[in-house]
Amino acid sequence: MIFHIFNPEHDLALASGSSRFTAPHAARQLHADLDFIPAFWAQATEAVLVSDAAMAREKTRRLVSRLGQMGIRVSPHTSFIEPKDLRTVVADGVIPWGWDAALCHDLCQIGVREACLPPSDVLKGIRDCSHRRTSALALQELHLEEMVGKSVEVRSSEQITEYISHWGPLVLKAPWSCSGRGVRFVDDRGISDNVRHWADNVIRDQGSLMVEPYYNKVKDFGMEFLIDADGTLRYLGLSLFSTSGSAYTGNVLATEFSKSQLLSPYVSVEKQQQIRLELERVLPPLLSGRYSGLLGVDMMVVGKVSEKGFYVHPCVELNLRHTMGHLALTLSPRDDDDVQAVMNICFDKNRYHIKITNQTKEHYET
Repeated sequence: MIFHIFNPEHDLALASGSSRFTAPHAARQLHADLDFIPAFWAQATEAVLVSDAAMAREKTRRLVSRLGQMGIRVSPHTSFIEPKDLRTVVADGVIPWGWDAALCHDLCQIGVREACLPPSDVLKGIRDCSHRRTSALALQELHLEEMVGKSVEVRSSEQITEYISHWGPLVLKAPWSCSGRGVRFVDDRGISDNVRHWADNVIRDQGSLMVEPYYNKVKDFGMEFLIDADGTLRYLGLSLFSTSGSAYTGNVLATEFSKSQLLSPYVSVEKQQQIRLELERVLPPLLSGRYSGLLGVDMMVVGKVSEKGFYVHPCVELNLRHTMGHLALTLSPRDDDDVQAVMNICFDKNRYHIKITNQTKEHYET
């Protein structure tokens, strides 16, 4: 049997670089509360590994019911298994949210055969490709009109001051980090003692730091892909999402046509196609032979300062794993109709849950 795992602590595990990584409480809770979500992309013959199968079935039922109220019909048929079931079920393969050494160690501890897990050189390749320098390399190769985007790698906090003089306000990013973590902002007055201390720690622990200009972001969006082992890159769909600060909060659920139209006041349909084609040209040489699987490219619309109109930053982040944008694709309507909704990841009553509302236009256009 092939089984799926939701391990949202993946990016933090990559940052640690250790097979003995222990995720912080918030990441462990997100894992526990939403461990059922692979049921929406797993095949009928596959299973999802969860902590409580009965609870996972109930959460899936409630989400399917809520989507139905919005006019979106999904029919997951996947079974759920718990770690204790692996004593009697032979695993033929594992499909996680993302591969890392810590996950492989944990799976071995509960009895998954090493033959089902990627070898150490593959894990190293995934970690290397997941470094934010890969996004910077992609940016250098992308050729689009009215495009912005710069990113440099530094190895001392003193270098940050040099870029303030060149670019003004900056965004500092740890090479590996998850949504909302590992990001700091620096204004043109200079780097504070607290941020410098953080930067020094990141450089000590991860070897470097990525420095980018601060852009006047208007909207977030992205594109979801699948890259095969032979380097073939297949486009899966648009992701229209929202953030609070730098932390992910939610996605629009709509047809590809509807999402393209929602985005078109900022990025024309023709420009959307150009971005897609450029990514299909640039990403395979960077990733072929090193990573295969799902990936998402986060982008943003940037407002022009001295005139009307927008620029596009076509590669803010490159996520070599499943993404919430991928989940949104599996939950979106398939027909070109007017059904639209918003999927938010919320935390209340001491738990994470998925909230579905019908506030699409307000969510994306305000």
